[in-house]
Amino acid sequence: MRRHYLDNDLGQLHYRRAEPAAGASRRTPVVCLHQTPTSSLEFEPLMRELATDRLVVALDTPGYGGSDGPSGPRSIEFYAGYLAAALEQLGFGAGPLGRPVIFGYHTGAVLAAQVALLRPGLAAGLVLHGFPFRSPAERRQRLEALPRGLDVEGWWKKVEWYYDMHVRQAPARATLQERTRVFGQDMVAGPEFWFSYDGVWTWPYEERLLRLTLPTLAIAADEVLAEATRAAARMIPGCELCELPQVKGASALATQASEVAVPLRAFADRFG
Repeated sequence: MRRHYLDNDLGQLHYRRAEPAAGASRRTPVVCLHQTPTSSLEFEPLMRELATDRLVVALDTPGYGGSDGPSGPRSIEFYAGYLAAALEQLGFGAGPLGRPVIFGYHTGAVLAAQVALLRPGLAAGLVLHGFPFRSPAERRQRLEALPRGLDVEGWWKKVEWYYDMHVRQAPARATLQERTRVFGQDMVAGPEFWFSYDGVWTWPYEERLLRLTLPTLAIAADEVLAEATRAAARMIPGCELCELPQVKGASALATQASEVAVPLRAFADRFG
């Protein structure tokens, strides 16, 4: 597992890269896009599972993790444009690394869909785990509820909320170190953590999902976005749905990476 940076007009974009030992066979690569407000750190256990036989790259969305970001909220198209450019710079798509499967988790699932729409020839397929589909009315409510202009007390309440979710309510199998790492990555973006949520709740889901043409697998685990994922899968042409009821909660990528890897690897292997 190695960490790298790419230059762009925002500053730098950070990513993690894992791959098999020299001489090992290599299957279709996988690119991972994280949820808000975390970073590519959340994919490290999954990357170790997958990198035994393929290249795995996980990008930090601009403004999150180690990536420099914009000065204010931006659209999903904005973020996806930088992610697509980074993948092309790395050699994916028409380059020597070929077309990967893009794995998007929560916010990353929306970004993966938009990357596919922006650059139709970049990816071989999509895996969308926990897709945050909401009705137009629900999206308006969530947009209006974004914590713009947080003061010290308001930010502390959000810190307590994330601590409760990632540390106190984490699955019993999660060690304190695992819980703390997941919690810590959510703190990096600070009070500006909501910037990409503005894009999530203004993205035109109904119109964009119908335009997806890549082979797509949606994964519904035992978590808050399970039903939303099923609804999104029904809208995406030809989308397959994989139910993972044994994968539970917001810390699943840290504690159950091996179980998430099974359908992801099987889907990616269809492409070589």
